Amino acid sequence: MFVKFIFSIIIVSFYSFEILANILYVPNDYSTIQEAIDNSFTGDTVLVSTGTYIENIDYKGKDIIVGSYYLQTGNEEIIFQTIIESDRGSVVTFKSGESNNAILCGFTITEGTGTVLSTPEGNRIFGGGIFISKSSPTIKNNYIVNNDMISGGNRGGGISIKDSANPLIYRNTITDNDIIGILTWVNYFGGGIWIDSKSNPIIGGSIHNSNNIYGNTADNGRQVFRNGWGNIINAQYNYWKKYPPSSPDIYPFNQFDISNWLDRPVGIFENQNIPIVNNYKLSQNYPNPFNPRTIISYRLSVQTEVDLSIYNILGQKASTLVSGKQSAGKHVVEWDASDFSSGVYFYRLSTKNGFSKTKKMVLMR
Repeated sequence: MFVKFIFSIIIVSFYSFEILANILYVPNDYSTIQEAIDNSFTGDTVLVSTGTYIENIDYKGKDIIVGSYYLQTGNEEIIFQTIIESDRGSVVTFKSGESNNAILCGFTITEGTGTVLSTPEGNRIFGGGIFISKSSPTIKNNYIVNNDMISGGNRGGGISIKDSANPLIYRNTITDNDIIGILTWVNYFGGGIWIDSKSNPIIGGSIHNSNNIYGNTADNGRQVFRNGWGNIINAQYNYWKKYPPSSPDIYPFNQFDISNWLDRPVGIFENQNIPIVNNYKLSQNYPNPFNPRTIISYRLSVQTEVDLSIYNILGQKASTLVSGKQSAGKHVVEWDASDFSSGVYFYRLSTKNGFSKTKKMVLMR
């Protein structure tokens, strides 16, 4: 059902404007956010009720607003209650020339694993949470958290920006996104945000558009990373937790203008009242299918006894990868299945305090 009328939306900067457009309601009109996007037109708004949406969304070149009810109320708690979660791939994709009028506002963006692209250096994975290519959307007032990319050659745990993209990154909290793997040499870049040499986003840039960017993991550019040399990126007035910020959190240091920064978080995060999303997590193995090695990653919220085991299709234990006490945080394990036959296997993570999760993988020779 389309509703067409003059409506007023409260934007985070707390001013109102009027626009003639359609509002598409999720889940009342459409059961998924992507279905609403597919049925929208330029200038429309997709308004999403609180809840968890397990899907990947692609704006498909449409300059539309996709937002939670935070748009109407300005209530920041709604950001944490409206979750877009992916079980594979980038959670949100902009790759079809979207402009600054394509807006993503008021969501928790989580559990993304990135978009695989072929490059001259081989396959690389970009943008665990948000992948932006040849587009310049506005990303504002989102909580981008717990997007993890494993294997080698990963770029941008929270956001990846490439191919002459110039997005506006305003008033987000980007934290606890990780680029991890088993490689021992420097190969993981941009835990929070990764930017190529041809792109020139604005990250914060003013006291009214400050982001919180901290607690992300990578070899270089833990919070932000620029691949190569280009125009200096305006990354002023952000909270980095460490101040003044320095390399390797920001790398290369001279590619970012951080001449002004904040010494405390902004918004609802000002009181450090940040909810924890998915304390425990067992990620899908990568690659899958695989031959003969694959990587399994998982997250623990507290130190605990852990068992990570492999089972065959008959439910018989084939291998134990981890058995013992482990610290809180991210862990990565490689399984070498050279001595096992092709087929479907299951891996199960169990902890002493009651968490248990099983996922399927395929060994294909």
